[in-house]
Amino acid sequence: MGPDDTSLFHKRTTWDFDQALEKAADGDTIEIQQGFSPQTDQIIRLKKNITIQGHVQINTETNHRLFTNTIGAIFVSNQAQVTLKDICIQITSEKSNAINVKGASNVIAQRVLVESLAQEGVNYPVIYAEDNSKIDFYDVTAQPSKIADGNFSAFILDSTLTVANSWLGCRISLSHSAASLKEVTVVYHESNALYMEKESTATVIDSWLDGGKVTEKSNWPCVRVLDSKLTLTNSSVLQPNFNAALSGKNATFTIDQGNLDSVALMSSVAHISQVTISESLAIKAQSVLQATTIFIKGIANGNINLFGNQQSKIQADQIYFGMLTDPNIKMEQDVDLDVGTFKQLAYNQTNHTFIKNEKNLYTITADAGKIVFWGEACIGTTE
Repeated sequence: MGPDDTSLFHKRTTWDFDQALEKAADGDTIEIQQGFSPQTDQIIRLKKNITIQGHVQINTETNHRLFTNTIGAIFVSNQAQVTLKDICIQITSEKSNAINVKGASNVIAQRVLVESLAQEGVNYPVIYAEDNSKIDFYDVTAQPSKIADGNFSAFILDSTLTVANSWLGCRISLSHSAASLKEVTVVYHESNALYMEKESTATVIDSWLDGGKVTEKSNWPCVRVLDSKLTLTNSSVLQPNFNAALSGKNATFTIDQGNLDSVALMSSVAHISQVTISESLAIKAQSVLQATTIFIKGIANGNINLFGNQQSKIQADQIYFGMLTDPNIKMEQDVDLDVGTFKQLAYNQTNHTFIKNEKNLYTITADAGKIVFWGEACIGTTE
């Protein structure tokens, strides 16, 4: 498929894009000639199982990928499976989806660039799925929107999103949906980087979530989980100078290794192992924390390093601190506090790292500082 090559000496040897789509049968591949781009202001509606194959060039000096084919928005329905390879999907106006998947359909994108050229107006989700559909991304880049309204997102409703080895400049929003992210970077500072609600589930491995927004009137945590389950493994949640980079209400977390700027749980359950928290940890409203080892650096964000209230339960083998706040730990009396070791470790305040000795072990420098209790009916033990 390519441009019209008709001349005085021979007939056209290529189809245009509409012809190729019309003629394609289930399972066919439409290959776009290198350097040719169909009209990008038209929506491509697909109800067949097909592959659209483009071409890329590699800049030998920068090693960057250059897409030679650009198409408009892709709308897939009718249980179709559509595979997109080596292509740029581009939308040019506000209130548009670049990828829209419905009717138990599946879009598989490999080495794909998604971008919006809209300069003003209102964003709709750049990626959208509903009705038991699936989106699978591998090596996909979603460029940030120039419209900073907090609505530029991958919105997944009653569907499944799988992303690997990708960079997304948009919010991921899950509603009664499932997601898997592996080796993914999400950067979005106009709202949450990841939002989950209505019994959604997500697994995030070896990934980087950088986002959230704080204004005088409202706060958007980098990761916000409501009535849902999130598993984080060796991943980072970044939102400095805030007390709830990872925020949960009626949520369940399993967190193994990784770095979180701050954590605030309300009526939630968290299982944490070998995790570093840069700023503060708050366990509220009958939440339950079960942990092996937690490192709290204590970088100032205006909050106490460790806080608990309203009959919450905190169980941990060790909680270690870098810099101490005053008080360093504050608990309501009805909190069940059961921590084997509370200690301060040697800490480099310049580069914000815990210091190890010549045997590659952390050095305990002091107790964990003042613990303040308030209210009634203290339950708990510490050493």
